[in-house]
Amino acid sequence: MPVIVLDRYKRPLMPCTPKCARTLLAAWRARLHRLFPFCIRFADRPLEISILQQLRVPLDPGSKTTGPALYRNEDTVDPDDEPVMQSQFQLALGHRVAASVMHCTSARPCGHAAPTPR
Repeated sequence: MPVIVLDRYKRPLMPCTPKCARTLLAAWRARLHRLFPFCIRFADRPLEISILQQLRVPLDPGSKTTGPALYRNEDTVDPDDEPVMQSQFQLALGHRVAASVMHCTSARPCGHAAPTPR
């Protein structure tokens, strides 16, 4: 679940992970702004020096409840300015493809099944 981040003048910035929020709070670079929803506020960073991306908040139909989801609006960009993955589905598919390629390049021939326990 992303943590909402505000600059020192209470303007919204890019959300961060809970691990990053804990690190910022422990280093006294951020203060707890609100407990629910969990929101931190930077003590030393204004909006002008921050890097922002466009976000969209669609409804996510979960298995038990429906709630908001947070997605980046633009594609993820490589440092070489090449788009890496365009959606979360392609990202998951990319992991599967990479795993199958790694499996096929191992010492065993492709299509070799693991031994089954008897």
